[in-house]
Amino acid sequence: GFGGVLAYCLAAAPRAAGATGGLDPGSDAPESVPAPPVELNPPVRVLLASNVDTRAFSRIGDASFSYAGKTYRGGGGIVEGPDRRPALVATLPIDTYLYGVVPLEIGRAWPEGALQAQAIVARTYALGHRVMGRPYDLVAHEADQVWGPVEVESPQTSTAVDATLGEIVT
Repeated sequence: GFGGVLAYCLAAAPRAAGATGGLDPGSDAPESVPAPPVELNPPVRVLLASNVDTRAFSRIGDASFSYAGKTYRGGGGIVEGPDRRPALVATLPIDTYLYGVVPLEIGRAWPEGALQAQAIVARTYALGHRVMGRPYDLVAHEADQVWGPVEVESPQTSTAVDATLGEIVT
């Protein structure tokens, strides 16, 4: 993941209140055309484990599942993995995914702005790594971003994710 120092520096950057495209807002310039609607919380697919013992997996309704004694958010499913063995993939909204990423990538003790910056950077990374042509977008460890079960979530990091809904680095 990205280091806490980078995340803290990003948190200190001012947020733009609006964009004028470099034009003087008081000029007679034509109004900008609104951008098409963007899904603020699109789904991501996360490879949790390869060569899965399918007996260690069970669904808990539509929004969570259990694997190896831990509870995860999202819809879990068994797919053919990269090694042609059973693999466990979770599909969930990106911000729900971030609830299990931010506390493991930065921790809970950083200031609110740093936690928000980590949420923005983690969201940007995840959206930039969605992949067509395979059954998952990201892996749940250091190769992409560490993603953990519900037990790793914290109120501080979840609040940071919620406070930055839809924000990415461009």
